[in-house]
Amino acid sequence: MDYLKSLLELIRAKEELSGNNNICLSLQEIADVWDRKSVLEESYKEASENVGYVDKNFLKDVAYALKNLENKNLIEFKFFIREDYYGNNKFNSLSDILRSTHIKDKIFLKIKGGNEITTLYLTNTGDLYREPKNKYSYPMGQGSNRYKIIRFLIQNKGYQQTELIRTESGSNSEQTIRTEIGKIRNNIKKYLKTNGKNFLQGKKGSGYRINPKYKVILKNE
Repeated sequence: MDYLKSLLELIRAKEELSGNNNICLSLQEIADVWDRKSVLEESYKEASENVGYVDKNFLKDVAYALKNLENKNLIEFKFFIREDYYGNNKFNSLSDILRSTHIKDKIFLKIKGGNEITTLYLTNTGDLYREPKNKYSYPMGQGSNRYKIIRFLIQNKGYQQTELIRTESGSNSEQTIRTEIGKIRNNIKKYLKTNGKNFLQGKKGSGYRINPKYKVILKNE
């Protein structure tokens, strides 16, 4: 797995959901997206169900990945919050992540360079997804109105009139298109953890388009 790429996708997804470039992510969220075992063997967790000694190799990988993103001028590390029995401790150095003892410890950072393109994929069987596919996939269904709408907007750049989308997708009415787009947005947020309204943009009098910040690639699979 490309840890750097998947971490950046997680960070961008959180930015999309919050609408803010100052974000917070926990070690648990990183462990989940990396599919990593982040705490040591069971004997180390007996002291508490909620506190486990976090695997140092995992912490080193987190610090290394964040440092790389910072060197690429994609993020700015702000601070790290470590929980313990006495409360929360704030650390201002990225290397202090190695001192974590709690999987719910949190990293605060600022996202820089807002012009990056997010890549999604649409399969000919009706799945809209981003990597890793096994975590972020929206099954629209081959031949569904939602699939036809997204495919049409992928193939036709810029805002498309609602009536034209209705004609090309074979939908019954413009209201059907509006309803379907609302459902698409909600499901994109649910399955892809991405802001659906930002992905599928609407403009009164102009219709709908896929935000140019997203690149959607058609795939035969």
